[in-house]
Amino acid sequence: MAMLQLILLAGAVHAQMNPRGVTRTPANVDLDREAERDRTVIRRVEADAPRRNLILREIKNDFVRLQELNDGLLELIDDTPLNYNEIATVTSKIKTVAARLDSNLVLGELDGEKPSVQLEISETALRSSLASLSDLVISFLENPVFIERGVFDVEQTRRAKHDVDSIIAISAQAKKLAKKLSQPGRK
Repeated sequence: MAMLQLILLAGAVHAQMNPRGVTRTPANVDLDREAERDRTVIRRVEADAPRRNLILREIKNDFVRLQELNDGLLELIDDTPLNYNEIATVTSKIKTVAARLDSNLVLGELDGEKPSVQLEISETALRSSLASLSDLVISFLENPVFIERGVFDVEQTRRAKHDVDSIIAISAQAKKLAKKLSQPGRK
């Protein structure tokens, strides 16, 4: 009988050993699970690296594109008479680039409502909104969060989020206003 118990006990001990001969205890099992989770996270991060690099490249290109569009916008503001169709095209592109930056940068959400803009239908109001839009683009592009490496400032991040939300709202309104002003008999 003692021999049978010894054989069963040896079988139970052997069943709790992994291939390296280490007895598996609840603590070891937890460590194994944690190590497997870590390996899974590492595999995911490594798999996401090409996607992350693509997003970083897109962000860099969008910053350059936003600057180029803003330069074009400044030229349009100085035109007499205003080219409403070109303004509608440029403001639409600015909105698209700003929205993509907002999505890719993950700046968070602002407390309260998103900026809302109501403009009178006049060339003066359009010129004013385009100047404000240009100022916001410059403020956004020159934000220290994007310029200084390793700097994370909550207040500057909020300002960047406010600027990009305002760029999106004002560019959409300016496009609508330019389209309305481009209609015959509305000038």
